[in-house]
Amino acid sequence: MSPEDYFDGVSSLITRKVDTFNTGVDSFEVGIYRRIVGVLKDLELNLDGTIKTSQSNLRLLRRLRGDIEGIVINRTYIAKLDTFLGGFDQLKNINDRYLKTIASTQIPSKQLYKTLTNVSIEITKNSLLESGINQNLIDPIEKILIQNVSTGGNYNDLLESIKLDIMGSPERLGRFQRYTKQITTDSLNQFNANYNEVVSGDIGLEFYLYAGAIKTTTRSYCRTRAGKYYHVKEIKKEIPASWSGKIPDTNANNILIYRGGFNCGHLYTAVSALLVPENVKARADAKGYYKSI
Repeated sequence: MSPEDYFDGVSSLITRKVDTFNTGVDSFEVGIYRRIVGVLKDLELNLDGTIKTSQSNLRLLRRLRGDIEGIVINRTYIAKLDTFLGGFDQLKNINDRYLKTIASTQIPSKQLYKTLTNVSIEITKNSLLESGINQNLIDPIEKILIQNVSTGGNYNDLLESIKLDIMGSPERLGRFQRYTKQITTDSLNQFNANYNEVVSGDIGLEFYLYAGAIKTTTRSYCRTRAGKYYHVKEIKKEIPASWSGKIPDTNANNILIYRGGFNCGHLYTAVSALLVPENVKARADAKGYYKSI
């Protein structure tokens, strides 16, 4: 398996998994919005159309938390999540097949590799179930609602604000879609990069190809590196101070995992030194990162 075949296989799998999971997520947003509107119509209003700041109105809003969670976390959603989480083992298998073809030594059988996969699955599962949904979907919605009741906001303005926040606009995805797309994209990409780095380090691979296409939205970090080979120490020791889209706290320990930032589709792909251009090896040698033979 060539590095190009490996990247195409990984990219295709991640795209398919992300698209399948996120197809239909907008229907959850519609259900959430309709439920909220159904509750808001019972708010007590002042004669001028503003919302009364009252205990009864605040109590009315508190019951929405469980309603929203129930709309999202249903049997359909759980089934979609289970199918999506299967992508982690599939990515592990692609990496194992690829690294076996380029390894100059036997790939060790380590429980660490399976543990890394299981931990990544568990973290992603939590992010897409109760804890993640409460923090990133329900809490922000509840904050908007309570602020408007507490300050006596205009009822019609509240409806418009909630509709935009939940369902988005032609220029922006709704809140739940933005969250699930980012989590599903980053969880698979970052797991794949992490797994590739850990195993390639164990078998002594030192060079990486920064694989992925350049688009109009490509970040500067990726634009200058796409299609080029680097020694691992070049990648880790020569990180730019900043670039648009950079994940906070990106450093030498996680740059191969975080890459260009949130939703980055590029990948540092471990490669055999036999595939690396001589000028790249000479450059790494001159920097003291690699000893050319």
